[in-house]
Amino acid sequence: MDNFSSTSDMMQQYEQQGWKKAKTGRGFTLELPEKIAEGLVIVWGDPQSHCFIDSDILLHLPLVERYYFQQKDIKISFIEDMTGTYYQNKAEVSKADAGLHCYINNIPKPWFHRYPTETRQKVYSLVITESFLSDFRLSLPHNGWDRMARAINNRKTFIPALAVACQEIKNTAIGDETFDFYFHGKVVEAIGLLLDYTLKMEEKEFPVVTEKSRTAAKNALQILNDTYVNPPVIEVLAKSVGIDKKTLQNAFKHLAGQSVHDYVQSLKMDKALLLLKEKSLHIEKIAKAVGYQSKINFYKAFECTYGCKPNEMRRLLF
Repeated sequence: MDNFSSTSDMMQQYEQQGWKKAKTGRGFTLELPEKIAEGLVIVWGDPQSHCFIDSDILLHLPLVERYYFQQKDIKISFIEDMTGTYYQNKAEVSKADAGLHCYINNIPKPWFHRYPTETRQKVYSLVITESFLSDFRLSLPHNGWDRMARAINNRKTFIPALAVACQEIKNTAIGDETFDFYFHGKVVEAIGLLLDYTLKMEEKEFPVVTEKSRTAAKNALQILNDTYVNPPVIEVLAKSVGIDKKTLQNAFKHLAGQSVHDYVQSLKMDKALLLLKEKSLHIEKIAKAVGYQSKINFYKAFECTYGCKPNEMRRLLF
């Protein structure tokens, strides 16, 4: 089984396995060893930031890959032909069917891809990492990663303009000397299309949110940021920002992309992940530091969020 922690790490491991790398004006190509497969993988851009991957290969051996990406990223893929499955646990296996697929990797969770012998992989993908946004000083709306994930993941997305943008990248005749400029623009366009889709999905779910309730939700969000270790119950929170409980729940979900309870839990888990870097801290102390008096409840919440136990995450990331 191959284990990958990022797109860049995946490319490096392919090289170590004997894939032949050749530089091009736009990036590089990878040619597979004959015993494994035949075909070519074309990579444009920088896998650590943003890249376009065009694969057309035929596998001669079965393959299982485990992805545990530590950096947030967006993956937009257009599958022309692929026989394979993907899953986070074997009880929920999905097939890689033809068409446009979008996935927002907003929290580190392991994914497995399994391909049988003589599998054809004809697919091109646009990968945009968190680094691209920071490098070009771009920012998403509040809680943007989670909101996009909620709108896009685990459902079939219909964004024709996004498919067209990817096809335009694949087919562009723009020369190597100006390709980077063109490519940056297309990446920003893709992010804009995903954000537009996210906002439209939220409007369908929450058609009426007044300015008063929106302001109240922003105030509630700030209160929770300051008190997430021991947050007020939602009735008290709603009273403190001047609206009723149901109105707050609706407005808050529209603003943050998740419920009050889920938002608080995400704050706790984000902080717990940071505290895991302090290797001298026992898990019990981390649990209490983020508001869990029960070690068992903390473990359940952590595993539900990240797909593994705290100690396993510490070994994987730090």
